[in-house]
Amino acid sequence: MALLRINRKSAILATILAIVLIVSVISFANFSSRTSVWLSVLTGQLNRDFVGLIGWLALFAILAAALVLCLRGAKFVHFTRLSWVVSVVCATGTFGIWAVEYNRPIESYGYGQSITDANSQSEYLQKNVLSSKVHPTVVPTGLFIQSIHFASGNEVDVTGYVWQKYPDGTPKELRRGFVLPEAKDAFHEENLTLREISRVKKKDYELHVWFFTCTLRQGYTYQKFPIDRQNVWLRLWHRDFDKGALLVPDWESYTEPFNPTALPGLDQEFVREGWTTLYTGFSYQTFKYSSSFGMGKYAESPPHPELYFNVGLKRNVTGPLITRIVPVIVVALLLYAALYLTRRQEKKGEIVGFNIFTVLSYCAALFFVIVIDHATVRSTLAPESLIYLDFFYFVLYILTAFVSLNSILLGVSDDIWIVEYRDNAIPNYLYWPIFFSFIFICTLTTFTR
Repeated sequence: MALLRINRKSAILATILAIVLIVSVISFANFSSRTSVWLSVLTGQLNRDFVGLIGWLALFAILAAALVLCLRGAKFVHFTRLSWVVSVVCATGTFGIWAVEYNRPIESYGYGQSITDANSQSEYLQKNVLSSKVHPTVVPTGLFIQSIHFASGNEVDVTGYVWQKYPDGTPKELRRGFVLPEAKDAFHEENLTLREISRVKKKDYELHVWFFTCTLRQGYTYQKFPIDRQNVWLRLWHRDFDKGALLVPDWESYTEPFNPTALPGLDQEFVREGWTTLYTGFSYQTFKYSSSFGMGKYAESPPHPELYFNVGLKRNVTGPLITRIVPVIVVALLLYAALYLTRRQEKKGEIVGFNIFTVLSYCAALFFVIVIDHATVRSTLAPESLIYLDFFYFVLYILTAFVSLNSILLGVSDDIWIVEYRDNAIPNYLYWPIFFSFIFICTLTTFTR
C-alpha cells in the first residue's frame, strides 16, 4: 500500500525513471546482440565487452534503486540512501573494471606481425619478400635479454646478447654486424655499447656474438596508467642493409616449440622493477622508405621487412596504487572533512570551526598539493595525451572548487536553499556521488577504447 501513496511529483519522476530504465534495457539488448558479451562471460574472456557489461549493470542498479526509492516517496532520507547507492555501485564498478583490465588475456605478441615458428616466418616472407622475386642473403639472428630499465617515460635501457650465423657462401663484401636504429647512441665496433665477444667457425656457418647495452627511445602508450601494458621492442637492421641481407629468427637456438609466454630469450634472473613479463618473441614489420639513404637516385623498391624482438610487460599496480591512488583518496577525504564540518552558526559568515577565509586557505593548500603531485606524474611519464590517472586529479580540482564555493555560499547568504536545507546536508550527500561517478565514467571511457 505504501507504494500507492505517492505524491504527484514522485509519480512523474518514477514514470521518467521507468522509461529510462526500459530504454536502457532495449539499448543493452542491442549491445549484447552486436557483441559477444555473454560468450565472454561464459568463457571468462575478460575483454572490452566485459567492461561494457559492468557499465550496463551499474546503470541498471542505479536506475532500479532510484525507481524503488521514488515509488516509496520523494523524501530526503531516500535521497541520502540513493547517494550511497550511487557511490557504492560506482566504486564497485571501478574496481571491477580494474580487475578485468589487469587480468585480460594477451591480444598480441609484439609490434607488427608476430611470428612464432619457421612456418609463420616462411608464410610472411613468401607474401612480403619472396613474391617480389628478391633473393636476399638470409642471416639467422638471435637475442638474449638480460635487463630492461625504464629510464624515463620514453627511454628504456636494455642489455643483452645478439648472435648471427653467416652461412658458407655468404658474399665477402657483406660485412658482419647489425644496427639498432632506435638506439640513442651510434653503434660501431669501437663503441663500448656494442662489443663482439665471440667469432667461431662452425661446420657450415660462421657464428658472431655481441654483447650490447643501449638506450632506446620509443613512444609508449600511457593512456591506461597505472593499469597499463607496454611492449619494449628491439628493431634490428643488418649493418649493410643496402646489400640484400635479410634477418630471420634463429629458431634452433631456442627451446621448441617456441612459446612466447614461456619467455624465450629472457634471463631467468631478469629484474623486472615493478613489471610482470607477459611474453617475448619475434615479429616483422614491413616498411616502404621515401628515400634512398643517399645510395643513388630514389626508386620504388619492394617492401622491406624488419625484424623485431619484443618483450611484453604488465605494470604491477601495487606501487602506483600506494604512491598515486592512495594520496588522491586521502586528499578527497580531507576535502570531505572540510565540507562535513561546514555548519551554520548564528553569526552570519561564520561556520563551525572555520570562517570563509580559513576554508579557502585550507582548500588552496590541498590544491597546491594536488597540482604538485599531478605535475610530477606528467613529467615522469611525459605522455603525449591525457592518461587515466589525470582524471583522478581533475575530479579533485572539481571537488576543491565545490567545497570552496559551498563555504562562500554558506557564509554570505541566507537565501540559497541548497546550502540552507538541513544545514548544508545536500552538498554533503552530493560529494561522494560526484567523486565516484566521475571516476567510474572516466574508467568506462578509458578501458572500452
